[in-house]
Amino acid sequence: MTTRYGLALFLLGCGIVAAAQVGKIIVALPLIQIEMSLGLHTASLLIAVFATLGALFGMAAGVIGRRIGARRALIGGMSVLGAASLAGGLAQTPEALLVTRVLEGVGFLAIVVVVPDLLRRCVVGPDRDFIFGVWGSYMPIGSGAMLLLGPLLQDLGWRHFWFI
Repeated sequence: MTTRYGLALFLLGCGIVAAAQVGKIIVALPLIQIEMSLGLHTASLLIAVFATLGALFGMAAGVIGRRIGARRALIGGMSVLGAASLAGGLAQTPEALLVTRVLEGVGFLAIVVVVPDLLRRCVVGPDRDFIFGVWGSYMPIGSGAMLLLGPLLQDLGWRHFWFI
């Protein structure tokens, strides 16, 4: 068996896209606070939802991912993440936005718990250490990319930024 580089790159991209959902709130929050008149409590919940879901349900997500299959979990996670992000961009109330953030967090968890298993299956030999080292950077790459795109917020508005 040889390393399937294309698949490994795709899987790394899935993690980066998932991590971008974590980073987008950081730069968009000031505009969301103004538009929706959010207090500090609600704004904090929008930021903390991913970490809270991970802490409370990370192990369960791994068990469920193993039970339904990593491929299905990845497809489901990416679908939920995309749909929730689109719905979040359309949210008119803080409560609706919070619900979409929770759903994004569920999709994020589904993705990040199964990608390592899928990478293990498609990467062999000496490539394994390198690819898993790269996997360790999915979070800073994805969230950092959103931080770099932050200056576009003035022109795009937070809703269009959400759709990205």
